[in-house]
Amino acid sequence: TEFGSLTHLGTQYQVQVQPGQFMFVSVREGQVRVDTSGQMQSLARGEGLRILEDKSVIRVGVPTFDAQWQWVSDFVPEFSIERQSLSVFLDWFARETGRTLIFIAPAGRIATSRTILNGSIAGLTPLQALAAVMATTQFQYDVSVPGQLRVSVRTSASAIMNKNGAPNTASAVPSY
Repeated sequence: TEFGSLTHLGTQYQVQVQPGQFMFVSVREGQVRVDTSGQMQSLARGEGLRILEDKSVIRVGVPTFDAQWQWVSDFVPEFSIERQSLSVFLDWFARETGRTLIFIAPAGRIATSRTILNGSIAGLTPLQALAAVMATTQFQYDVSVPGQLRVSVRTSASAIMNKNGAPNTASAVPSY
């Protein structure tokens, strides 16, 4: 662009250019290098750079889960949960939504890696898919802390009950 050139290094990033006014680059994942009139700037996850018409540079923080990244959900590649572990699905969800995956108990990572999913999440947004998948497992999630996906084992009071009133420990997700 008239403001500089970009090189991305395995990343999710966005660039906004307003000709004659500014270029804004922000990084959700990975790194971007920006060359502005011979001066190299490196940006990493959660960083943004605004280059103004007078070539001044302003560095800012950009939350990876911010509303400005909502457009990414429109381009999320189809993810097949069939025979995938819950931990693989949770990693996918965290990446696609810019959140950090946190297990409340250290054993949670191991337990989710042993929970195998079945079914389909085709046509669901990442958040809808998370709700559908987690509803069929022994785990619960919390996305109320900005930028985090917190996962824990359900307490007995919050366990899902089957039609006979017994706790449901099935890991299958119904097909949609």
